[in-house]
Amino acid sequence: MRNLGFYADDVADAPGFVDCSEKTEAYSLAEALRLGASDVLEMEQEDLQILVIGRAGTELVDALIYDPMPGGSGLPDQMVQRWDEAVAAARRITAECPSQCDVACVDCLLRFRNAWSHAHLDRHVAVRCIDAWGRSLQPEHEIPPLLPQAADGELPVNEAEAALKEMLSRAGFPEPISRHEIDIGMPLGKTVVDFFCEDPDERCEGLCIYLDGLGQSMHGNAEA
Repeated sequence: MRNLGFYADDVADAPGFVDCSEKTEAYSLAEALRLGASDVLEMEQEDLQILVIGRAGTELVDALIYDPMPGGSGLPDQMVQRWDEAVAAARRITAECPSQCDVACVDCLLRFRNAWSHAHLDRHVAVRCIDAWGRSLQPEHEIPPLLPQAADGELPVNEAEAALKEMLSRAGFPEPISRHEIDIGMPLGKTVVDFFCEDPDERCEGLCIYLDGLGQSMHGNAEA
């Protein structure tokens, strides 16, 4: 027998907390904020995932809250936009546990799907971190996009979308509008449609075409 390892090389949005003193601080804070975001954005807890990364030769760790959906769901951006609300909800969940547990319980931080981190969850640690670090974010630097962006909503943002636009044209579709924004209300805010085709007969508002798949939190959710 021999050991085999599998990995995926992917790029994901990930709000991070660097230099946490140890795993309990990292997991407790990240889990509290994920639950707070779940409450504020009305999302499923698993729509965002947690990764804690250790550093060789030290107890310091970094905590990441990342978007697991290929192509992105937009939830990290929404979380950042409503950061103060997410932090307030996280503090309420941990400080006002209905059971007033000593460390953590099913009424605050413990869930079936985070069983692997139960040993590192402490609601009191999360409250201390939130109170000490505050409820605001300070941007440090812009991260440049890996792909060219649309210019005034007219151009596709990558080669796959350019190919799709060409296929739509050959199939006789009306000229689509690329990267079209549609307001769908809270908590989702807006959706950016890869291609939007207006109905020339005005029988309906138009046709939305996405290229990014059918993740259940956004494109594959009929209600959304």
